[in-house]
Amino acid sequence: MSNLTAEDKNIQAPAVMGIGSANGFGRMQGRLKKPVAGVPTGLFGKNRNGGDVWKGVFYSTAPATVESIAAGTVSYADELDGYGKVVVVDHGENYISIYAGLSEISVSKGYTVAAGSKIGTSGLLPDGEEGLYLQIRYEGQVLNPSSWIR
Repeated sequence: MSNLTAEDKNIQAPAVMGIGSANGFGRMQGRLKKPVAGVPTGLFGKNRNGGDVWKGVFYSTAPATVESIAAGTVSYADELDGYGKVVVVDHGENYISIYAGLSEISVSKGYTVAAGSKIGTSGLLPDGEEGLYLQIRYEGQVLNPSSWIR
């Protein structure tokens, strides 16, 4: 037998936004579509040529359409030293996705994108690798994109 009153039983938890929101980016892990039709050849945490470590995933591909992995707002769309042409999409909840090595940018800062929206065309990283480099970050920390992409 419960000792809760009718009033206690009617109390509802407040709607929580952020990492726990039902449709938020944090709930999409393992369900996101690849941003480009390419083969992942540079994997998160693996060594790169030149001694660095991949902090994202590199997809090898000839120039191809690059799509946003999830809905959000473009917070950056321009050249970035060491990465070439770059688009950064803010997905809310402190999550961002970064698309680097673009030959063409199809969006501008402030533009709202849906999952699957074209944001550019893949091209070359400054060191000559042809394809697309993808990073996902949460509160500034890099995450392994392979655990997010299906």
